[in-house]
Amino acid sequence: MKRMTISNVNLLYLFMAVLLITVGTIVQSMNAELGLIATEFLLVLMPTVLFAFWTRDGMKKIFRLNPLPLREGILIVSIAILFYPVSIIGNLIVINLLDSIGWYRPIPFPTATNAQEYVLLIFAVAVSAGICEEFLFRGLIMKAYGRYGPNRAILSTAVLFGLFHFNLQNLAA
Repeated sequence: MKRMTISNVNLLYLFMAVLLITVGTIVQSMNAELGLIATEFLLVLMPTVLFAFWTRDGMKKIFRLNPLPLREGILIVSIAILFYPVSIIGNLIVINLLDSIGWYRPIPFPTATNAQEYVLLIFAVAVSAGICEEFLFRGLIMKAYGRYGPNRAILSTAVLFGLFHFNLQNLAA
């Protein structure tokens, strides 16, 4: 029986979304930074890895744990730098549209008051979220949707990634 199906991956996505809204909200309300780290590792990465074991397709195959050639690494960084302004502009357009109809609500974001808090905040937002969500989206979800071709897999994964953050204001970014 094939276990790495779009239906199974979508069920996992739904399960994780419910966990994120319920348990994640409670944990993050207690302590934003530590709550985010716990949420990412326990509610995003752990179910993703357990699902990968359950599929029996192999961790290396599912998560594409191969060395990154230097040329591709440079290309990835270049694309990220070039498209960052496009992302910001898209985000500003959505925020202005939401503001014009009265739906814009600024989202409070924790700030650091010292070096230790700054390092923790960077780890929580950039490192833990980046690593854990990459395994879920580029690993499982893109792999499952890959049978429909790379363009559809990338687009589907991007939309699911945006929706997973439950933030209409940043969906275009």
